[in-house]
This record gives sequence, structure tokens and C-alpha cells, in this order.
Amino acid sequence: MTWHSFPPDLVDLHLAYTRTYQALAGPPTGRDARLRRDLVRLHARLLGHPYWSHWPGSPSVGWALLRRQLRADGTGRQAR
Repeated sequence: MTWHSFPPDLVDLHLAYTRTYQALAGPPTGRDARLRRDLVRLHARLLGHPYWSHWPGSPSVGWALLRRQLRADGTGRQAR
């Protein structure tokens, strides 16, 4: 896999999105409506991040690559 260097704020946004998604996927907490709103907000911020304006092709492809890199690292942080 070719490793790309993503900006730290984009990595942090993705990690927040993942944490929110996992919380929403768990047992009901009484905060589900709030988590859904947060998930939508984070999704919009991820796809609207300025980094994607320089990305060749669809931001969704880059987002998938970012997600794979963070999973491959195993710590949730981007391998350097």
C-alpha cells in the first residue's frame, strides 16, 4: 500500500467520526439523537475538508484510503 501523509486535523476528524459511529452502534445510551447529529456534522466536515480540493479524484476515495491507513496502523493513528 502506498502511504499518504494526511493533515493531522483531518486524521483527528476521522478519529472523532469513528468514535462517534462506534458509540452510536453500541447499546442505547439516551444520547443517540445527539450522536446522530454529531455523526452528520463530522461527516460533512470530513468531506468538506480543504485537503480534498487538492486530492486527485473523489474525496470518498481519499477518505477510504485514510480509513485503511488508520486501521493498518492498529493504533488509530496514522503510520509515519
